[in-house]
Amino acid sequence: RLAAAQEDRRTRDLVRNILQGIAHEIRNPLFGIQTLLQALDLRHSHDDQERVFTEKALREIHRLDGIVRRFLQLAFLDDATPPESVSLEDLVSQAAALLESRSSRPVTQRVRLSASLRARPVLVHRRSFVEALAEILDNACHFSPPDQPVNASARWEGVGWELEVEDHGPGVAPGLEEKVLEPFFTTVPSRSGLGLTLARAGMDRDGGQLTVGRSEA
Repeated sequence: RLAAAQEDRRTRDLVRNILQGIAHEIRNPLFGIQTLLQALDLRHSHDDQERVFTEKALREIHRLDGIVRRFLQLAFLDDATPPESVSLEDLVSQAAALLESRSSRPVTQRVRLSASLRARPVLVHRRSFVEALAEILDNACHFSPPDQPVNASARWEGVGWELEVEDHGPGVAPGLEEKVLEPFFTTVPSRSGLGLTLARAGMDRDGGQLTVGRSEA
């Protein structure tokens, strides 16, 4: 059993090193391309057509960098950081702030925290759990109308807490509830299809379970 655990650890370390190497090799040229495009954007600021092309290329670079960042998240899900006792309110607030720092959207203003989140704390690996929540909030904010809030609440289910994030979007099409959790599956071409996969992995690490469904309302 010990030998199997050591082999499993070596395999995970190898995968982590490979992912780190791939991320490094991709991010370096991306940064160079981004710098050149920004310089071109300034140089041709008077040319509307050039600016449209440059801005589109910069958006694609930002999207690629986001995909690389998500792979790095997967690589470090099993870091040695011990779990902490944290309130769900703090975790959701930190996730909203993290997501807002990565985008231009006013996420913290849209996320409404129920008083139920102030209940007794949970024992989780803060970093991976907050990252997981940030992915869930990102998904909710993307599909919900910009003038509608994203609601976060919690309730005790006898054996553990159920944390619910509810948006006002169209909802997941019937039959796709499990499919949307698979890597690279997306109904929106501009999105990577990795967000909910990472969220599920982060929840799994702390013995949680991520489910997706439609409101009965």
